[in-house]
Amino acid sequence: MLQHLKEKKDVGFFTSVAGLMQQCWYERLTKIVVAVVVVVVIIIIIIIIMVTITITITIMVIIMRAFILRIINNPLLPLL
Repeated sequence: MLQHLKEKKDVGFFTSVAGLMQQCWYERLTKIVVAVVVVVVIIIIIIIIMVTITITITIMVIIMRAFILRIINNPLLPLL
């Protein structure tokens, strides 16, 4: 077949194969980029959730500490 293509000087086959390989490469690259973007977005969401939880816990600890100190200093006062 290669001899036939050489005699006819038909490079269309090789050109179409090269084009197909290029297209597959772009599709693979696109899938990789999309996967990386999805992973980065998930990591950012997890970081935001962790920061929110940390801030909430910190605020709760501060409030609980204030209530405990108030009880220790004057146990007869109502909490609210």
